[in-house]
Amino acid sequence: MIEVHDASYHYKAGRAPAVNGVTITIEPGDFVAVLGRNGSGKSTLAKLLNGILVPVRGSVKVLGMDTRDICLGPSIRQQVGLLFSNPDNQLVSSIVEEDVAFGPENLGLPPAEARRRVDNALTLVGMQEYRKHPLHLLSGGQKQRVAIAGLLAMKPRFMVLDEPTSMLDIRGRKEVIDTLVNLNRSEGVGIILITHFMEEAVWAKRVLVMDKGSVRLAGTPQDILARAEELTALGLEPLPATRLVAELNRRGFAIDPRVHRVDELAEILCQST
Repeated sequence: MIEVHDASYHYKAGRAPAVNGVTITIEPGDFVAVLGRNGSGKSTLAKLLNGILVPVRGSVKVLGMDTRDICLGPSIRQQVGLLFSNPDNQLVSSIVEEDVAFGPENLGLPPAEARRRVDNALTLVGMQEYRKHPLHLLSGGQKQRVAIAGLLAMKPRFMVLDEPTSMLDIRGRKEVIDTLVNLNRSEGVGIILITHFMEEAVWAKRVLVMDKGSVRLAGTPQDILARAEELTALGLEPLPATRLVAELNRRGFAIDPRVHRVDELAEILCQST
């Protein structure tokens, strides 16, 4: 598991901490969405989780390994893969399969094992048929899926994704989120999704809302996304379905305020007519 205990981090002494006293536990196979407006500390937390940054106070432990021990850095980052918003910043080769093979080859794995990992990773993200394609010909969503495959080929227990859909169109965003949900459900990969898109949090098992470096809200998506007034106060816009449910209830309907998906709301309304 990943254990974060009272972790704080600041980029400059005397400045307000980017992360301030965060304590969370993330189990293998968990799916945690971390929401928050710009500057809330989400990206700093992401870097703390895989040891790129080390807390100035408190601790972060990955499967018992303390990120403050620099000798453990490579082992920690092999267990916790980190993906950024722009896939072009993480793709290192010009051909899909060569890029996915970069990590396993640098681990010194036998060629047959490296190829097996590449095949498996590309299959899991639905990019097997593109293995020989030049990366520059792929869409943004496809590139991000290749970047995810590159992480999977390292066989991490957890994947931290820092706003992986922020630069994608609606189709690309759906491709990436569908991939993450499938990896979590079928492969048991722990997912920590950093995002400001409220609708992406619906697919998580737990939601954390950050503001000013601290975790302000924590709970299930159904509970957290229903707290429209608190989310608004924290600089987040409630989902359209959440706002519509609130308005319908004001007009006499009796709909569970934890309904957040449009398809669920449509089904409820059809049944009530």
